[in-house]
Amino acid sequence: MSAADAGGALDSLRQVAELGEVLPSPEEERSTPPALKLYFAARRLSQEERWENLSVVQTSGGWAIRAAHFTEDFEDFRFEMVIPLLSHETITLRTHEERCQELGLQGIFYALLDADGSVVLYEVRPPELWSPIDQRRSDEPFLQPEILAQLAQDAGKEQNDKMEKAGEAKKRKRKKDQ
Repeated sequence: MSAADAGGALDSLRQVAELGEVLPSPEEERSTPPALKLYFAARRLSQEERWENLSVVQTSGGWAIRAAHFTEDFEDFRFEMVIPLLSHETITLRTHEERCQELGLQGIFYALLDADGSVVLYEVRPPELWSPIDQRRSDEPFLQPEILAQLAQDAGKEQNDKMEKAGEAKKRKRKKDQ
């Protein structure tokens, strides 16, 4: 991201926030925490019921928001990290994985800010292919890998049988047409 892009985006965010002199000037912003990004990300999180106990923390990669993120049913929560990024900033999977390892987390939320102060949250974490047994719903299907392999094999045979029957029907039709 060029300095001009970053400066323009930060100036735009400064105007949208209508915070005046409360935040550092663009020149000071380079040497201070990214207050505008943190402000808009925190404002977005505070508008959602599932986010509580927001705090700003400094990591080796910069500043982030640490907050309690509740499950959809509000039965449980876990502390998550939210890293604010301007829409011009980039992050690589390698950087993401390094941050996860540094913070001891499986995933991180990224708050992507555009120039008008809108924030979109993205969660980046490895997929959970199977829920742990003690966390699995009673109606969630679970099949052992051997059973899944057998089902896949049976489905393949069934598909082959259908294709063979369709091929035989076409042969009979051709013979009949001749």
